[in-house]
Amino acid sequence: MILALSSSTDFFSIALFTKEKEFVSELGFFDRKIQKTALPAIHSFLSENNLSLKDLTALAVDTGPGALTGLRIGIATVKTMAYAFNLPVYEASSLELMRWNFSENQGVMAGLDGKQGRVFAQIFYENNEKSVIFDIRMEKLLEMIEKEKISHYIKIGNGFGETDEAHYPKASNFIKVFGSPKNFSQIHPNYCRKSQAEENKK
Repeated sequence: MILALSSSTDFFSIALFTKEKEFVSELGFFDRKIQKTALPAIHSFLSENNLSLKDLTALAVDTGPGALTGLRIGIATVKTMAYAFNLPVYEASSLELMRWNFSENQGVMAGLDGKQGRVFAQIFYENNEKSVIFDIRMEKLLEMIEKEKISHYIKIGNGFGETDEAHYPKASNFIKVFGSPKNFSQIHPNYCRKSQAEENKK
């Protein structure tokens, strides 16, 4: 079984897949104290599915962008389990796990609140292409949307003020983005944050 989790936002999400990557079960809840609840939630979720950590064949985790504390806890938890049980790890961006809450045929602009007036954003085009991830001020993002003539795209995520569960990354969406697994040592947070020096160049 593959255990996937997303902890990059206030919405903590866990999902199970067979080793053939078929969806089995999921759990999600809002929690701002994930450092205290992540491991108990994982163990409880596995127990409810009559499993233990020893039954897992791989792990999956979103690596950002998102909340710094949540990312560190999620990735550290997965890396610890991967090391202990010699498991490979799949990774995906939080924005991709958000995007797949919506129809494949829709153009989507995904945005997570980056604080201080900034947004972590990514464009998922109608032809299934995608942009790089931007760390951008909202006013610049709105200018980009106008310039690219994609104002009709669905805007999702708390970066656009959306707070419904459907606007957060979900671990179950790994079913859409499974790539090649990696060794746990290759998994790192992708904060996507520009340095002050980079920002000052603008």
